[in-house]
Amino acid sequence: MQVIERDEVQKCLAAQKAGLYSEVLERMECGMALRFGPGEWSMRTSLPLYFLGKYNRGKKTVSVRKVGQDWLVVKL
Repeated sequence: MQVIERDEVQKCLAAQKAGLYSEVLERMECGMALRFGPGEWSMRTSLPLYFLGKYNRGKKTVSVRKVGQDWLVVKL
């Protein structure tokens, strides 16, 4: 068991609410993409539903495309 400080708890909760890939997407420029190959996505929610539901709230920020067997998450 580990005791963590209040600030660290708030950071963890904020990161979880923002999404796993928020930091990466913020650093990316428009037109850049994340590529997920077969077997790289292990969450229960499908990749398109996760990204479109999490990052397109209020303003469209990402697009998800299937290219061959890979998924591309393009920052708009």
